Amino acid sequence: MTHGVINMEKIQGIMKYRQKICLAIVIIMLVLILLGCTSQSPTPTPIAESSTVKPTFTSTFEPSPFPSPYRLPTNDSLITSTPFSKEGVYFYYISEGEIYRYHTSTNTEEIINLYSSSEIKNASISPNQRWLAYSDENGFFIDDMLNLYRSVTISNASSSTYGLLFDNSSNQIAFSDDEGLKIYNLQSKSSSIIFYNKNIIQNEFGEYIGDVSDFEQYSAGIWSPDSRWLWVYKSLWEGSSRLLIDLRSNKTYQFYSCNNSIDWLSSSNRFYTSVSAYGYEGCGNDDGIFLEQPSSKGTIDETSLFKASSPDDPYNRESEELRLSPDEKRLCFVQGSNIYLKNPTYSIMLMDTDGKNLTKIITSSEQIFSPFWSSDGTKIIFQQNNDKESSIKIVNTSNKNITTLISVPSHNNFLTQIENSNWFLFGTKIKYANRFDALYLINLKDGSIEKIPLNGYRKIIGAFEN
Repeated sequence: MTHGVINMEKIQGIMKYRQKICLAIVIIMLVLILLGCTSQSPTPTPIAESSTVKPTFTSTFEPSPFPSPYRLPTNDSLITSTPFSKEGVYFYYISEGEIYRYHTSTNTEEIINLYSSSEIKNASISPNQRWLAYSDENGFFIDDMLNLYRSVTISNASSSTYGLLFDNSSNQIAFSDDEGLKIYNLQSKSSSIIFYNKNIIQNEFGEYIGDVSDFEQYSAGIWSPDSRWLWVYKSLWEGSSRLLIDLRSNKTYQFYSCNNSIDWLSSSNRFYTSVSAYGYEGCGNDDGIFLEQPSSKGTIDETSLFKASSPDDPYNRESEELRLSPDEKRLCFVQGSNIYLKNPTYSIMLMDTDGKNLTKIITSSEQIFSPFWSSDGTKIIFQQNNDKESSIKIVNTSNKNITTLISVPSHNNFLTQIENSNWFLFGTKIKYANRFDALYLINLKDGSIEKIPLNGYRKIIGAFEN
């Protein structure tokens, strides 16, 4: 039998070729793994039950266990404020799926270049203007506007994101998605689930599966100045309740009253709230203005400061839109009477923060809302509506003189204050339109008003004075 001669050089060449192929495959696999890691969102920290001693409360609220420990950011912020305008007022807005920055000092606008390749749905700017959080069709992201790079991908496109709310330190952002209410810590770059939603599933015919009374959804309302406390809205199938979360002690307090507005003292251990008696939500009849003070004993001390005496039916009166004066010595709020009857009246009320010296500075049959203090506390700007027009007015808190700044045809409008200053933005929108058609800049110091030349916008997401 004849044997063939082995060609060693040929075999060595084949082996070297196979080694190169194997090495290339390994490199490709490593690249794919790295790309997969960077595209995935951080795994939220699930919540474990924690034991809580049940304190004694008034009938207005009761405590409930906080789902899991949450670590607050350190006092040393990693972020420094870096304004983008040398002078004047500037603001950010969403229009046609893009985010723009507008400078009022030069009447110029610029598009914010993001890594998004689809339409922007929701967005929020951090107080120090460094972080831009936004959601699009691909997910929820936070961009570092100072260094012009995407800092983190929070979630992918499988979940809708809403209720974006940065804290005052710009170190945390609360947000809600299909899973629940979450907090993202920009220092540790990690997410924590605070509350899980209980969503209702629909079948192919649009019918609800299961018990609709189990429905629960959570969204952030307002941070305390020191970022220790978070006010949360809990939506139910019929009705709602409010939660106060202590992120330091990991406890949650549930309020069954219909608190429609709150304002924290700068010391952060007390806040004021206005409460209404909505029959639909079953809030009871304990309405008015209250002072809430969390104590070191794990309880909340509640003091009633004001309660309207008429009309007798609490469901036909309403205290709302409470705001502290700049020196935190007085409160203003809107008091509605006979609000569901033929002859309703609306008043702006003033009183000291201890409930004394109650004063009515304006009363009208036309609806009053959105009261804001001037920076020196001598005037209040507010919006007033009737069937034909919407007006922005100023009332002097001493002599009660009223000045009308602007009146426009009755629209769906908003009035917002820029960083507790004398600057305000007033936006108007035609009824049933999907975007606002006009925007005005108001200087409360001299009463001047200027129309800003915008072609249309869907939402103002941040405004700043420099």
